[in-house]
Amino acid sequence: MNNGLWTASILLIAAGILLLIGGTACQAVLSYRQKEKLSVRAKVVDLVLGPHRGAAGSGGLFANRWYPVFEYYAKGKLYKVTDPHGSWPSRYRVGQEISLDLEQSDPSRYEISTDTAKKTAASALYASGVVCLLAGCVIFVKFALRG
Repeated sequence: MNNGLWTASILLIAAGILLLIGGTACQAVLSYRQKEKLSVRAKVVDLVLGPHRGAAGSGGLFANRWYPVFEYYAKGKLYKVTDPHGSWPSRYRVGQEISLDLEQSDPSRYEISTDTAKKTAASALYASGVVCLLAGCVIFVKFALRG
């Protein structure tokens, strides 16, 4: 039984260290990518109904799309842009706030921020690494103090 405790503690400590390294690496990669971009909060101020801008002849029942109009401030200037990617039904509602990643050189060029899941995954890796490391240390102390 005691050898099993020692083995479990070493495995948990090793797993904890690997998860901590993985979480830290993910956060470092995300922060490196973020340096190239400017993040802002944008507000959907309007939804414009327009024809589908996809492939030719892709009409049909849903030939029209709702195109959101985003409004945001960047570098002291107000920008109001219509997103070229419409949907039916609309993915957005008027008044909704979203995160945009802008290019530093041209703030009118943007992409909708999708790093939320990646940030959550990096934090989960880091947190599970801490939990494994602490559990491994507790089991190792229990093994060391066996009597």
